[in-house]
Amino acid sequence: MLIASRITFCVALWLAPVAYASVQSQGPSPSIRESVQPPQTQAAQSNSNTTTNQRGTDQTPLVVKVLPTPESGEQAAADAKREDEKAANDRRLSDFTGYLFDATVALAIIAFFQLTVFGWQGIQLARTVAATKESADALMSVEGATFFVVAGSDAAMIL
Repeated sequence: MLIASRITFCVALWLAPVAYASVQSQGPSPSIRESVQPPQTQAAQSNSNTTTNQRGTDQTPLVVKVLPTPESGEQAAADAKREDEKAANDRRLSDFTGYLFDATVALAIIAFFQLTVFGWQGIQLARTVAATKESADALMSVEGATFFVVAGSDAAMIL
């Protein structure tokens, strides 16, 4: 029920301007005297109504023209100053954006070199661990040392 009433209301709102415009374009309804006149006079009168009912001209426009108000000298100078300041700010913003781009590129280059160095350090660490294990194994095999842990003690003993 609510949807039907909303649809009816929307259709009525849509038709109202159309009906109003058609009534206005027909002009006033003829009086009894005018309807008694011969048809030729009515045709001449309707021609005169069409020439006097000129909508969309400068005398009776369809849309209202909004003409700008003339600016005073002070207001024109203030507007020009504001435009100059805006142009200067835009130029500075453009320069700072360029600086930001340069800094970003520099940081990307530094990050690449850091990644390279970290990779190299990782490779060297792996080599060091392998060399330490190899050295420990060689020490154990040469001296015939045994390695065992004494219970209750945190220290390991080599005999």
